[in-house]
Amino acid sequence: MVTHAPPAPDPRSALYRLLAVGFRRPTPERFEVVRDGAYADAIAGVVAALPRLADAARACEALRGSARAPGTPSWEEHVAEFERVFDRGAGRGLHESDHRPEVRATALRLELDDLYREFRVARGDDAGRQVLPDHLAAELALLSYVCFVEASVRTQGDAERVQGCLLAERELLAGHLGRWVPALAARVAAAAPGSWFAALSALAAAVLEKELAHVERLFEPFERAHGERDGDDADPDPDRSAPEPVLLGPRGERLPWR
Repeated sequence: MVTHAPPAPDPRSALYRLLAVGFRRPTPERFEVVRDGAYADAIAGVVAALPRLADAARACEALRGSARAPGTPSWEEHVAEFERVFDRGAGRGLHESDHRPEVRATALRLELDDLYREFRVARGDDAGRQVLPDHLAAELALLSYVCFVEASVRTQGDAERVQGCLLAERELLAGHLGRWVPALAARVAAAAPGSWFAALSALAAAVLEKELAHVERLFEPFERAHGERDGDDADPDPDRSAPEPVLLGPRGERLPWR
């Protein structure tokens, strides 16, 4: 849902973009890479580059297993399951405002729009239509792009811009995604136990929990520099390099994962 899709030089950016793809409305092309396990394999490859996500690695296995289980649904059944599982009327919608009644939807979306504008990110679906800023796929795609920018400015030694990116990441993780995705995952698990979408939702919740703790650790040196916290600096967890994920279709052709 980020219209100018960036390359993914680091595993965090790649992981969020892959998760974003999973929560978009299915297309025949994406269904093929789900059914043959290529999507789960791509996510597992990125997660393996992030040792702190060991718990998420187990969720990747559940995702792979659900895709290859006996009785895998057809394309039509997959779309129908997507619509049933993420039924807004049943409290399982894919918009943040569906899950946070304590916040006015307009105010929440305006808050998110500020982040989209700050990072010059446009929102659009496969047909180029505008999507609401609080859709799960849109929030994950924005987070992917912020991580991409952070990785770029970090290599340039621009500490001020790194701090700005970490602030945005913390706002998205703690102020938005972390406030509703775990509840969505729990509801999906109850409504469709063992399904591919339940496994995907559980994986997303596990990743977001660990990533918030990671971002908080990365941000500690900046807070201490401003006198907001005391203590010794801690080295952030190093991320192993990971190749850009490649999704292959049933005939071995390369498919777009963005």
